[in-house]
Amino acid sequence: MEKYVIYKVSNNLYGMPVEIIRDMVVLPTVTPVPQSEEFIRGIINLRGKVIPVIDFRKRLGIKSLHDENMELIAQLKQREAEHREWIAELEACVKEDREFKLETDPHRCRFGRWFDSFQTDDLNLRGVLNQFRTPHKMIHELAGKVMAKKNEGNIDEALNMIADAKTNVLSLMVELFKKTYDILESEFTELAIVIELDSGLQGIIVDKIISIQNIESKNIKSTKGLNLGEATELTEKVAELGEDLIMLVEPEKIGNVSEEAVSQALA
Repeated sequence: MEKYVIYKVSNNLYGMPVEIIRDMVVLPTVTPVPQSEEFIRGIINLRGKVIPVIDFRKRLGIKSLHDENMELIAQLKQREAEHREWIAELEACVKEDREFKLETDPHRCRFGRWFDSFQTDDLNLRGVLNQFRTPHKMIHELAGKVMAKKNEGNIDEALNMIADAKTNVLSLMVELFKKTYDILESEFTELAIVIELDSGLQGIIVDKIISIQNIESKNIKSTKGLNLGEATELTEKVAELGEDLIMLVEPEKIGNVSEEAVSQALA
């Protein structure tokens, strides 16, 4: 039986033996290393020790957590703008006596389709996103009610409904969008696992540290015949823990930063 630190990167779980791990910390400021491979993020100063760090996501050929979150924020800002434009178009249709042709089903607009499919294990983010359900539904239901008033000739009443929605429901959605951006910018903190190899200390940037687990040899199997994507070249063994499949990474295969590159970064 061996002890492993289990960590998460994207949607997969990985493990490294506890015996080589020297620290687990929130990622400090990183100094880039010039002319290095893309997955080498740079070097950090941890309690007076200069340690090179590798972005495990980029080592697997996927976007860094920071880049992924910034892209999501940009997408959500566009969805926020679309709902502002949606209300503005509804108002224009009432004033100009036009048919309203934008989406009225909250599950079929771009935000609704994203919302229905998005999953996260971050409780704060999930809590804020769940608060979108009622106001988002109310926004889209507004179109039918407003256009019915317009068709009855009650233009002022229709416009008052829109003004009230802007002040209350739309404002609530805007506030929730802002809370979502704040969480994505601040709470999704990258972590570094510091390991000791023959070449020295090295940091591995990961999304989340899950646990320290004892893994029995009977639960460890060969990766032969398994499609593990980019992780295939980093491991020859996987562990089964309940329903979870843990890829047991061979640290020396992740890569390393040369002493020369570190010296250049410090120059």
